[in-house]
Amino acid sequence: MEPVPRRMGVAPPAPPPLLTRAHAVCAVPDMMFGFGDVEAPLQSTVDTMEDLVTSYVKTLIQKAQDGRTSGSRTQLTEQDLLMQVRKDPPKYYRATELLEKWDEIKKAKANNLEVDGTVL
Repeated sequence: MEPVPRRMGVAPPAPPPLLTRAHAVCAVPDMMFGFGDVEAPLQSTVDTMEDLVTSYVKTLIQKAQDGRTSGSRTQLTEQDLLMQVRKDPPKYYRATELLEKWDEIKKAKANNLEVDGTVL
């Protein structure tokens, strides 16, 4: 991505959100299928799963905010979230695995390398 030229007095455009609610809602049926549900689940089932996931994420984030070690920071870090899932070994292992893969992808993109056979 090329840098946006700056004009005097004009702020650069805001970056697009990484994941919007519309993207998340569309992804729920695909994720359900990936975890063994039918290919086209009922809308009521999708709505229930969305409510459960949203509630879990909100609770996790609230606990992470409450449990921060440094009260001066305004943003949560990966460590804040890891502290909340540390007592659940499968979640902790998966979260650390995803963070390691994320770092690997960032480094590969910076160096125009391959990750798992895919050119980034």
